[in-house]
Amino acid sequence: MKAWRYRIYCEDVERARIERIVGNVFEAFTIIEAKGFWRGKSEHSLVIEIIERCRSHSIIAGVCNTIQTVCKQEAVLYTAETVNMNMITF
Repeated sequence: MKAWRYRIYCEDVERARIERIVGNVFEAFTIIEAKGFWRGKSEHSLVIEIIERCRSHSIIAGVCNTIQTVCKQEAVLYTAETVNMNMITF
């Protein structure tokens, strides 16, 4: 089935707050620790991956805006792409 994969890229600051912000909107997501670079300097970063069958891009943009404001980040990036999703459950 077709779905959207969103990835949010942000600095790893106030992770508990970031987890709450994302968790208030999405019931499932994955956080990947990464080393990012912004303006030539390295930083501890997070990649937050969310796969949803139908969500508005404006909802993701709102989550990014909240992360940016609450965590006082200069910028938060997100990407969106369509993927094939297969969920195996019991």
